[in-house]
Amino acid sequence: MSKSQPTRRPKLHKLLCYVGIGLSLTLLKLYLDWTPATAIVPQTDNLTSNKTHVTSPPASLIPPNLPRSLSSRDLENLSPNLSPTRREALNSSPFPTSNNALNLFQQGKTHYQAGQFAAALDAWQQAADAYQTQGEPLNQAMTFSNLALAHQELAQWNQANHAMAQSFALLDTIPPNTPERLRVQAQTLNTQGTLQLAQGQAEAALKTWQHASQLYTQIPDEPGIIRSQINQALALRALGLYRRARHTLEQLAQTTLPTQPDNPLKAAAYANLGNLLRSLGSPEQAKKTLQKSLDIARTLNSPADISAALLGLGNTARSQGQDKLAIDYYQQAAASAIYPNAQFEASVNQLDLLLVTNQRQPATTLIPQLQELAQHLPTTRPAIYAQIHFAQTLTHHQSQLNPSLSAPEIAQILAHAQQQAQHLKDTVAESYALGYLGRLYEKAQQWQDAERLTRQALAQAKIPPEVAYQWQWQLGRLLKAQNKPQAATNAYTSAYKTLKLLRGDLVAANPDIKFTFRDEVEPVYRELVDLLLSPQGTSKPRQKNLKQAREVIEALQVAELENFFQSACLDSTVQVDQVVDEKDPTAAIIYPIVLKDRIEVILKLPGKKTPLVHYRSTDVSRQNVEATVKLFRRDLQEPFAYFDKENGQTLYNWLIKPARPYLERHGIKTLIFVLDEPLRNIPMAALYDGETYLVQTYATALVLGLEVRDSHRLERNQMDVLAVSLTEPPPQVGNFATLDNANRELDKIKAAGIPIAFIRDKNFTKTALEERLERSTFDIVHLATHGQFGDKPEDTFILAADGKIPLDQFSQLFRRQQSTTTQGIELLLLSACRTATGSNRAVLGIAGAAIQAGTQSAIASLWSLDDQSSVTFTEAFYQHLGQPGVSRAEALRRAQQAMLQDANYQAPLFWAAYVLVGSWF
Repeated sequence: MSKSQPTRRPKLHKLLCYVGIGLSLTLLKLYLDWTPATAIVPQTDNLTSNKTHVTSPPASLIPPNLPRSLSSRDLENLSPNLSPTRREALNSSPFPTSNNALNLFQQGKTHYQAGQFAAALDAWQQAADAYQTQGEPLNQAMTFSNLALAHQELAQWNQANHAMAQSFALLDTIPPNTPERLRVQAQTLNTQGTLQLAQGQAEAALKTWQHASQLYTQIPDEPGIIRSQINQALALRALGLYRRARHTLEQLAQTTLPTQPDNPLKAAAYANLGNLLRSLGSPEQAKKTLQKSLDIARTLNSPADISAALLGLGNTARSQGQDKLAIDYYQQAAASAIYPNAQFEASVNQLDLLLVTNQRQPATTLIPQLQELAQHLPTTRPAIYAQIHFAQTLTHHQSQLNPSLSAPEIAQILAHAQQQAQHLKDTVAESYALGYLGRLYEKAQQWQDAERLTRQALAQAKIPPEVAYQWQWQLGRLLKAQNKPQAATNAYTSAYKTLKLLRGDLVAANPDIKFTFRDEVEPVYRELVDLLLSPQGTSKPRQKNLKQAREVIEALQVAELENFFQSACLDSTVQVDQVVDEKDPTAAIIYPIVLKDRIEVILKLPGKKTPLVHYRSTDVSRQNVEATVKLFRRDLQEPFAYFDKENGQTLYNWLIKPARPYLERHGIKTLIFVLDEPLRNIPMAALYDGETYLVQTYATALVLGLEVRDSHRLERNQMDVLAVSLTEPPPQVGNFATLDNANRELDKIKAAGIPIAFIRDKNFTKTALEERLERSTFDIVHLATHGQFGDKPEDTFILAADGKIPLDQFSQLFRRQQSTTTQGIELLLLSACRTATGSNRAVLGIAGAAIQAGTQSAIASLWSLDDQSSVTFTEAFYQHLGQPGVSRAEALRRAQQAMLQDANYQAPLFWAAYVLVGSWF
């Protein structure tokens, strides 16, 4: 650091060291949308503020464009009106008691509602002491339950758990089954569930809230039932059971809520559901549900609930690209708010959208108003986070705002927020302050200071994993920049392991928010693989590094599949290596990994003791790979047999050519590809070696990750097929052509001599398919109907005569097959489906269809095909499937070979589109 500027450093330190305070709520986006605010606090046993003194940054460190941690669409109103557990704590009142104890209890409620948790603790502790003196155990138990909530807000977990234990101990001294005891016990259970969830014990929280619901039912207490059901949905979401969470809230909205009088809890329940629906990709349903909340709030003339509903509607409109409408909602939300924090949050969301849409003039008018309002916000957690969001919004758009807004001005906002966090003893915010200050140093390339601050951020006692992985990742980057590869690898490995723990939360990441899987999660995996496989002089990567790189890529692909599918996906799986080593010694597995500046390929050959093979293509940028893939796919869809094969040969040289000697030496016949994202949109069978296509030498299949569902080889005399056709697509659904040859396709299966059952044309409804699958068991389900595999689950469906059957309904359709057979359906074949144009995630949709149907593998087409060619393909495929020694991958290869030899279908357009995903055996 320069010695010529000693007086400026403290000043700028005060302004700058707080710029990067982020939110512990970033990863857990749905918590912000609809859950009790008390459930947001992560696990920690830190009982003190644990202040860390940091070195002042040099005067030259001016905030660059800071990374975004929080989108305006993340930030829902955190006021207590959206918190069932808070609402109960704040609405509960002691049973008849002395004025002094009651006053202290009410003071605690007032402080808690204002976010002044330390003051709430003091008042409630005095109230508890007073109730003990007066011999009122029931009121004392209620007070201890509320004390636990306040301790949780301050991340004081030992005290919170101790307060809960005291509350339950007091309840044990009171005669059971009285309405008063049951009510306090149920409330205490609600609080206990909140603490359990915040400490990562989602299953325990779910059971606790179910118990609370039973007590509320016994009392009976309808509002209590509603509260506990909302909380159960929260626990289900934390367990990765998103559809069950949605179902729980939808059942509440369809059954219990309509019979309830309009009240703030009802408005909050609809607001919670609406925000959840938006986050799960159902904006239209979200809009209707949030509108119900708004209507109730207006009937009640409840400004806080009106503002919350309008904010949710604004975020929903923005997710749909309705920017003008969203801005209007944000303005209304701010105007309706009675609390400064709610007004501030809505206005910041408005500001962010104004800047995103390049409306500089109204944005620069709004900024001074927000700066002034920020100075008068209460010292509460929501207010602190809202200020951080404001500063991050300004930082992200700083280039648009210069010279009207300087970096020190932005830093001043965060300095104010940091001072408030210290007052509240919010240690999580301190970790963020240190970590983001480290990131500022990183941007300024002041590596050692950045490393020191990052380590201090990590040193905070038991910071939650969604915070820890960010600083582990940051530390890895800093060590790599300082040319410390082994230390960097260790830090990245820690981040990777932390992310594996968080996988259930990652699947909640949504493409409409700034915190995305691609930007904030995927780079950790890729950068770790980069380190593991980086060239070190002339030496090759060690086997240990190759194995770890494979595991990391597998974890990335599983996380990506779950992110796409919004659910935990794989069950009853076996290692791909095990299948190759024990069942199919003629198969090899190829893992191409596309990094920024090269392609790394790992080859797994049969044999448990056979070492992994590694090769790379250097000086190949990711952009180059993506451009080549795009051109190759375009070439493949030309209806000519003789087209420019240069791109196919380029890809072959990158991915296959270096492996050919190994493949020939080991007698390999089937290539199993674990493809990186840029490569998933093209069929490997069409790669070209200069003379022949890959399909003319090898059978191919795709798997996602290192596991596949356990499977067995199909035998022709034991195969049963359910074949379904739809010639005329329903007119109300999209622009789909008539499939004139769909029934001929099914007839070809029967002609192959395979036992078959049919559902044809108008008889093909969702109900008919479900009933047929319930009555009989099948090895193969063949669907000759239109369908689509899109970027999102909701864009993946098949067509029946009565409309779309979306991906998330496949499990319902196929549930009997999954429950009554040991193997389930072996193969799902979708002959007329297509992938969304330009989608690199469509293979995830094919895999998702197989997973939802419980099948071992699926065959589908990557683009739309002439349905006459589907007849030819189907005939050839079923002639070979199940023949002795013929795997499903080999049957696919032979069918494609047959089309190659047919003058009408030699072009890859007709035969290359078909891909096998999953078990190839």
